[in-house]
Amino acid sequence: MKRITRRAFLRYSALAGLSLAGSQFPVKIHAAPDSDTILVIIMLAGGPDMRYLIVPPYESSSGTYGNAFWTARARTYGISPDNAEALAAKWEEYHHLESSGTIFGIHARCGWLRDQFVAGNVAIISNVFISRNRDHAHSRLRLEQGDMDAATSDQGRSGWGGRLAKICGKNICSLTSSVRQVCYGPHPTNPADHDNSNVIDAKDTRNMGLYEYDSDYPDGNSWRWNTRGIMSRALTSYYAAKARSLSTDSPYYRIIQHEQSVRSFGRQVNARLDSVPVPEAIEALYTSDSGNQLDSSGFAYQVRNIYDVLACEDILETNILSADYDGWDNHRYMQENIEPHLEDILGTNKGLDVLHAQLNANQPGKAERLVFLLYGEFGRQLAANGDHGTDHGEGNYCLLIGSRINGGIYGEMFPTSEIPRFSQPGEDIEGKTSYERVFARLCDAIKSGSSDSVIPGWQETELEPGVDLSGLIS
Repeated sequence: MKRITRRAFLRYSALAGLSLAGSQFPVKIHAAPDSDTILVIIMLAGGPDMRYLIVPPYESSSGTYGNAFWTARARTYGISPDNAEALAAKWEEYHHLESSGTIFGIHARCGWLRDQFVAGNVAIISNVFISRNRDHAHSRLRLEQGDMDAATSDQGRSGWGGRLAKICGKNICSLTSSVRQVCYGPHPTNPADHDNSNVIDAKDTRNMGLYEYDSDYPDGNSWRWNTRGIMSRALTSYYAAKARSLSTDSPYYRIIQHEQSVRSFGRQVNARLDSVPVPEAIEALYTSDSGNQLDSSGFAYQVRNIYDVLACEDILETNILSADYDGWDNHRYMQENIEPHLEDILGTNKGLDVLHAQLNANQPGKAERLVFLLYGEFGRQLAANGDHGTDHGEGNYCLLIGSRINGGIYGEMFPTSEIPRFSQPGEDIEGKTSYERVFARLCDAIKSGSSDSVIPGWQETELEPGVDLSGLIS
């Protein structure tokens, strides 16, 4: 007979209550006014090596952390481990920073992140983990469900972002090419299943809702020579006629209602965005001859989608957005692969920097409400491999960015216990703080008292000694 742990009992009980109660949740969550914070979850799929982004100072003396780190990771930069001069020069390329006595560097191509840290808007949470098995699919499932106990068979369960949106009485907007599991909402009757009724697919905000033939054919006649125009005009007329002829008691009337609601929703969004032009600086991120095109056009369009969603915030009724950036499984040639990705997201006059600037210019007050969460399904190993990359590991850094973040370093950034392990093949960054701890604090900051329902059993998970995450967000 299989015994159920206390943590599993808490999780299943809370999720069952959350699901079975429908819109009436078992926990009263009105102790404080709801926050107007907007959480943007950015999944860095593939296991990003954040120790390439954030590094210790180079030290020439053997036995020091800075020497062990740079020697073990020299090949990720295409540098021989015994070339002390080249390693020292590489350290000098980083932005040098200090926090609470810890000196560290942020990659030179991430100027916006540096500026945000200096402004006190970045929390670097060290040694976080969600899974210890180094498996992409399973670790990602646990991460997006917000459940370290999730098994490989638990494919249909809800995601922590979807649960949080539901308990807030809001929608979650998916900005990605396909809806990620983090968006899945709780099923009304089955805690092992999900329901996506509060998920808005916003992968193309400039083409939402149903196709309207007259928007493309203003003369009223040229639709006749286009298949989409013919079908759109015919179906619009058909559903309109059925709405007048069908009884509201008919089982088919729900289909008519659905068509009408989707069409009305699309018209509202399109009408709003017709008066909100895409800023040239954002458009340049995905335009080939602009001089500022991102390496990932997919992420560039997501930046535009974030801008548009915020312009339609009242229509979409959302407070959580799901974005992603793929391509972080860098076993080979890390320098060539990871640096353009980092710059796309965190560089000066790149993704998030441009978004912030354009929101400040055109949608005052919106940028200061944003909190960005950047994470991946696991970290990488301590030392470089033979192909100028790093292999799957365990612990990692997690980044929270926003003016409401109480910035600084949470946890030991460069543990001295790692020094002897840099020379041992296959050694991981030790995972000391569960991601569930981070998620729970975000939940409570957005909806007071929601953490126990959204992340059941989070207080039973690991937390690095001496670390206090209770004040992550103001």
